[in-house]
Amino acid sequence: MQWWWIFAVAGLSSLFTLAVVGLWFNFSLRPKLKHELTLFFEEQGEKASNRIAERVEEAGKRGVVEGVKSLSTRDVLQDTTRNLAKTSAEIVEERLGSFLKGRRSYQRD
Repeated sequence: MQWWWIFAVAGLSSLFTLAVVGLWFNFSLRPKLKHELTLFFEEQGEKASNRIAERVEEAGKRGVVEGVKSLSTRDVLQDTTRNLAKTSAEIVEERLGSFLKGRRSYQRD
């Protein structure tokens, strides 16, 4: 037997082995691995989002507390009273305006 036949048969055997291993990986191992990685990343993403939410909530609370502490009570009351009066006046103006406009159109007819 010639030497090149030995190398050709060994090469074909190696290719056949690689093809079988590739098919096994593609159809058996790959879906399982994909499923496990998906579960792992979903779990880690949920943990990370919970941790970020906690930190943002703590920072928000801290910021509100510091903001309220830095303002004087008088400024807060003045601004709140001013905003409340302005909003109330706008609501009354809208209601009266819609009522009077409707009445005027009624009188014209």
